[in-house]
Amino acid sequence: MNLHGMNPIGGQQSGQGETFSAIDPSTSQPLPGTFHEGTADEADRALKLAFEAFQTFRKTDNKTRAALLDAIATS
Repeated sequence: MNLHGMNPIGGQQSGQGETFSAIDPSTSQPLPGTFHEGTADEADRALKLAFEAFQTFRKTDNKTRAALLDAIATS
């Protein structure tokens, strides 16, 4: 996994919030780099995009939905 510290929103990386450091809980060692907190603006943008995506998804048939969920599960 490539840690970049940004928030993925709508296929783009966003880093508007304050930064912080993190610890790998499996090793208790610091993770490389810093991470951005999510902001209210970023959350609002993500929710709007999710709503828009749902408007298309809700019109799909069960077979299409199942294929999407299978693809997500295997990635």
